[in-house]
Parts: sequence; C-alpha cells; structure tokens
Amino acid sequence: MVSPHAESYIAIAILITMGTALFVEPRNGKLQKWIYWCFAPLIAITLLAIAFQSVLGGLGMGLIVILLLFGGYLRYKV
Repeated sequence: MVSPHAESYIAIAILITMGTALFVEPRNGKLQKWIYWCFAPLIAITLLAIAFQSVLGGLGMGLIVILLLFGGYLRYKV
C-alpha cells in the first residue's frame, strides 16, 4: 500500500540524498560527517517509510540511499 502523496515524499527523499551527496563533503569536520552519514539517510529513510507505509519498505529503499551516499563518498578517493 502506498501513501496518497507518495510521489512528494519520494521526491523530497531524492532531493535530500542527492543534495547531500553533491554539496556536503564528509571529510571536512564533524558536523558534515554527521549530516552525510546520519541525518540525511535517516530523514530519507523516514520519508520513504511514510511514502510506502511500511518500515521494511523504507529500510529497503533506504539501503539504496546509503549506497548512493557511499558512492558519493568514494568519488573523493578516486
């Protein structure tokens, strides 16, 4: 079952994830590390769980969010 406004929640989660991956550098200070690895994924997972009306659905899609952020982190190593 999907929330009536699922598209909005998913769009906001994508904006938060991609904005964080592009504009926050996780190697510059503790606050940016916390935003990159904790707050942004947590907000995105919460929004996805609301959109899908399922905690497991939110966690499953949240894994993709974490993998995207990990890929964004690896761009600094290459």
